[in-house]
Amino acid sequence: MRSIEASKAMEPDDTMRPDAPSDFRHDPGGSVKTDVTGRPVALRDIDLERLLRPKVIAVVGASDSPTSQSALNWRMVKGWSDQLGRRVIPVNPNRETVDGEKCYPSLADIPDDVDVAVVITANAADALRDAIKTGI
Repeated sequence: MRSIEASKAMEPDDTMRPDAPSDFRHDPGGSVKTDVTGRPVALRDIDLERLLRPKVIAVVGASDSPTSQSALNWRMVKGWSDQLGRRVIPVNPNRETVDGEKCYPSLADIPDDVDVAVVITANAADALRDAIKTGI
């Protein structure tokens, strides 16, 4: 069993996250719930409908090269989306089309709102940055 002193030593305080905005720092009064690192634990409102029932899906790294793993993944997502009546958009800067579908060089180039991005490229970090910039 931990002593009271040990428990107090584990409590977050302002010194644990000096870079945190003042409204997210540990609040002993309890108005902002935080984890042991001082990060807020309350989630912002998230529309799970976009994730669980997407209408438009972008596939970053889509390919139709016969020997490509990306082609297998693209076709699996495309088949699933076709069965459910969802729109799927290939994204690949090196292609104009993928399996006859118009392909966009980046997520930012897609003129429609995209609900979900499936990343099947080795350059996942750039794809994630693009998704964040476009609000996906």
